[in-house]
Amino acid sequence: MINFNYLKILILSTLSFAAFGYANFIGYSYQQCITCHYNPYGNGPLNDYGRALGATLVSSKEILKDSLSDEDRAEMSSFLYGKYKGDYFKPHANYRGLYYKTDIGSETSQAEWINMMANVGFTFRPTKNDSLIVVASIGYAPEPSNPVTGEEPSTYRSREHYIGWRPSKNHGLYFGMMDKVFGIRIPDHNSFSRTVTNLTMNDGAHAALYHYTNKSFDFGLQYFLGNLQQDENVRPSGFTTQFEYSLNNLNRVGASFLSQSNTFSSQSMWALHWRAGILKGSSIMVEFGRVTKEFEGSEATTSEYFFLQNHILIKRGLFALVTFEQFKDNIEDTDKTLKLGPGIQYFPFQGIEARFDIYNLRSLSEQNYSNDTWSFAGQVHIWL
Repeated sequence: MINFNYLKILILSTLSFAAFGYANFIGYSYQQCITCHYNPYGNGPLNDYGRALGATLVSSKEILKDSLSDEDRAEMSSFLYGKYKGDYFKPHANYRGLYYKTDIGSETSQAEWINMMANVGFTFRPTKNDSLIVVASIGYAPEPSNPVTGEEPSTYRSREHYIGWRPSKNHGLYFGMMDKVFGIRIPDHNSFSRTVTNLTMNDGAHAALYHYTNKSFDFGLQYFLGNLQQDENVRPSGFTTQFEYSLNNLNRVGASFLSQSNTFSSQSMWALHWRAGILKGSSIMVEFGRVTKEFEGSEATTSEYFFLQNHILIKRGLFALVTFEQFKDNIEDTDKTLKLGPGIQYFPFQGIEARFDIYNLRSLSEQNYSNDTWSFAGQVHIWL
């Protein structure tokens, strides 16, 4: 049986959105994250091409419509709206704030503003073709909802610092602190596909990643030691791999597998995923996965999740979203949790994003009945 209150606390405590890539932009025929990012799997700073696309194709042009052409917007898409220069050293900055209101309409409703992220960093690219890069960032991290007793949680951390080397266009090697390669890398870290798999914004690891790409598919193999800032007996180490194949320029299927363990537990999981463009600028994403966890002294249990999200272009810079998710804590039981919610995403100008989501959470159990709960999340994201 699903512990509904525990699940609600879990979702709230992990509700955070990193500077991840937006995989739903496959609706513009952009299938591979490395097109716009230095990281081949999409998180972290945008490269010059990605910044130019964000300033033109993705963002609205209503602000300064008469005085800025798309060429002007692309030209001023560098740091602090500076002009593109092809510099070797490229600084970047990110801020994301979240207004979150739970249990809407009930006496226990609560609301708070959370500064989720305030990062500064740089990309050093000594070669003009980006065959060698160094990426690093450091920034504010909100205190955990349930800090470990006796420990003073740090409010600053580096979520990524790595070196990347691509000896050829097809092959790449990356070493350092980065996110684990698994599933569709979405910015919705309250999603079951991120919380159940333990792949939220603070679950990165020191790792070595091999990446192969061509026009038809991407393959990644990553070995990770865990976060070396954590104690050795609690940080999970292991490996993960992912394969994605393009059926055509608007359809991409893939599969992922991950295995990791520490002194107290082990975890293995797999996922099947599909992304498809629907007309120009619109898309749909689907991911189905199972996660098997075994803790010391107890039997292994397998949970299951399903994620479905559409991303509909209303007009340039404005998108509508509908997200549906299902979660089963134990595949041997019939109990499950459903989550459904509409949302609006707006890019009023380059480097600015606003997003508003409403979530309905329902727990279905043969033994207990719980009322639906409603929550609201409003975000502001600024990247420079």
